[in-house]
Amino acid sequence: VVFKRGRSEPLAASGKLPEEIAREVLKFSRAIWRLPSWKKGLARKQLSDGYWMMLATGDTTFTIAVYFMEPSGSQGNELGDMHADFERANEGPLARNMPPERLVFPQRALLEQ
Repeated sequence: VVFKRGRSEPLAASGKLPEEIAREVLKFSRAIWRLPSWKKGLARKQLSDGYWMMLATGDTTFTIAVYFMEPSGSQGNELGDMHADFERANEGPLARNMPPERLVFPQRALLEQ
C-alpha cells in the first residue's frame, strides 16, 4: 500500500489480507496520516498471527508491505530502495497532485516475488 501525506485514500494497494491483519494495518496507517511530519527511513512491526508489517517513509509518501514471516534485512533494503525510487520518479507528479494512474510504482515488483 502506498500513501501520500494528507491523503487518506491510498495511491496504490494490492493483495488480500486476513481481516484482523487488515484492521491492524489500517489503524497504523491512520496514525501515520495524522503525523505533521515523519523521519525518512524503514521500520518494522510484528502483527497478529505471525505477520509482519514493514514501513518505508520518504519525504511525502510512505509504503507499507505486509509479510507472512519476519522480513529479512535484504527485503527491508529492497522495500526502502523501491520507495526511494518511487519518490524520485514521481517528484513532479506528486507535487502537482497528479492522479495515481499517472504515477510509476516500482513497488509492484514486490507482488511478482
